[in-house]
Amino acid sequence: MQKLQIRNFVIALGALGGLLVGVPHALAQQGVELTVTTEGLREATSSTELYLSDPSYSFILVPPVEELMPAPLADPGGKDGGAGGVDVLTWRPGIGVESLFEVSQHQSCFVLGPYYRVKERLWLKARLPVIFERTLTYYDAEPSASGLGDLSLQVDYAWPMGRKDTSLRTRLDVVVPTGDSEKMDGDYLVPLGTGAWGFSLGGQYSRQTPRSGYLANLSARLNTANSVTVQHVQADTVLATITNEITNAPSLALSLFGWRSVTPKLAAHLGASLLVVGDGETAFSRQDAAGAVTEGSYGNGQGMVVLDLYPGLTYRLGPLNPFLGVRIPVVSEYDVERDREDRDVAVILQFTYQPGRMRHEYGE
Repeated sequence: MQKLQIRNFVIALGALGGLLVGVPHALAQQGVELTVTTEGLREATSSTELYLSDPSYSFILVPPVEELMPAPLADPGGKDGGAGGVDVLTWRPGIGVESLFEVSQHQSCFVLGPYYRVKERLWLKARLPVIFERTLTYYDAEPSASGLGDLSLQVDYAWPMGRKDTSLRTRLDVVVPTGDSEKMDGDYLVPLGTGAWGFSLGGQYSRQTPRSGYLANLSARLNTANSVTVQHVQADTVLATITNEITNAPSLALSLFGWRSVTPKLAAHLGASLLVVGDGETAFSRQDAAGAVTEGSYGNGQGMVVLDLYPGLTYRLGPLNPFLGVRIPVVSEYDVERDREDRDVAVILQFTYQPGRMRHEYGE
């Protein structure tokens, strides 16, 4: 989690000009109140909050176990370009679950990811984050909140390939703003969602053998504008009304993962992810008590480049295949220097559950 800075708090609430000189607590002491009059308040956070604490990014950066390391039983007759050494039932149409636990110093969450394979090459997936606890660091407090995050709906398509040991997928993600972006802990804002729709298009290339493999993911994300209206009130008099159209920054995510068998059931993994985020923009319209209107726009200061490593292990348990690893921050470069902060090491437990594989692998 990132520290909430005065500059970004002002950005999130709108262009209040010289009227705003501090956070709401300071304003309240002067008899000034900020009243949010529409839904969708964007979190007043530093530039990294929207992305590094957004659980809908988890599977973009860390691929599900069955994509990273297919089961060891060969399927030489596979029709959809699946990796050599893929269990025939791994690729059979049907239901399954891809899920992930992530725990760091300031957040613990669970991402539930049921999916359905409609046809040989087509998957429909849904991913719903359940945030057990999210803690933000203000200057004088560490408020926390829990609840549902933003829902992600995904369509995957696997293209036919000339080699049986290679696979190429494309995917479309739609992020639905189901998380509460106005969640409060007392007087403090602890958002659980971005408050805006997001759309991402990505691709994945992999090559697998029965003993080792690697894959590369590339995904780009765009976000819609989030409309916010804030009133500046003093002694029951509206001094100004500010309407903001906040567009969170676009982003580009690249991840590379490889694995190698240690035993017939145990495999070691090593991955890396690179996340590049733009600046974002807020367009505002401010109307004062006299009715004068001022319009303009400014950057959100969300630009950043972060690089993480993911060492881990996978153990095959038939229908349930867990991955246990850690996310280790390596590079954290922010356009806004005051946002710079040491990021947490996170423990990741991911598993894929496919009921149909029990009968095949254990002869049932």
